[in-house]
Amino acid sequence: MKTKVLRYKFDGNTVVAPYMELEPYAENVYVSLSKKNEYGNESEDYFHVVCKINNVYFSCGQYSRRILDEEGHREEAAAYCRNWIANTLKDAEEEKYISVLPIQVFNALGLDPAPLEKAREAYVKRQEQKRMEWKMKEEEKRKLEAEQWQRQLDDAKRNFLAGEKITA
Repeated sequence: MKTKVLRYKFDGNTVVAPYMELEPYAENVYVSLSKKNEYGNESEDYFHVVCKINNVYFSCGQYSRRILDEEGHREEAAAYCRNWIANTLKDAEEEKYISVLPIQVFNALGLDPAPLEKAREAYVKRQEQKRMEWKMKEEEKRKLEAEQWQRQLDDAKRNFLAGEKITA
């Protein structure tokens, strides 16, 4: 069957909804060929794994045929899709990183994306805070090294003026 599927564009940041040819894989889980193996090794063909929730289709990642054919993987994929909304809300509650795709899926499902957006913003703020702390720490380290170098230069200058031998 051919249907619109929410997924990331090749850049990994933009959500698009192209039509994709889907084949059933498990309960409310479909696969769509993403990339054929260039050497003809079918076990290494890559597929989009697509979840269906209330007639909204979205990609959950890409996997090789070898991984998709492993025992228990169909049940695991079905359980993942069945619990996707609850797990996404739990991740948002724990302020884990929420990407753009789940927010778009919540919009398409008619659910409130506010908790996801709030968690995403909180995560971004925490990352920015960590980056600023790291930057300040690096600046402090650079200053200490510069001060130490200047002290070594001053000591060498003093020794030179005193007529002492200066080693490299």
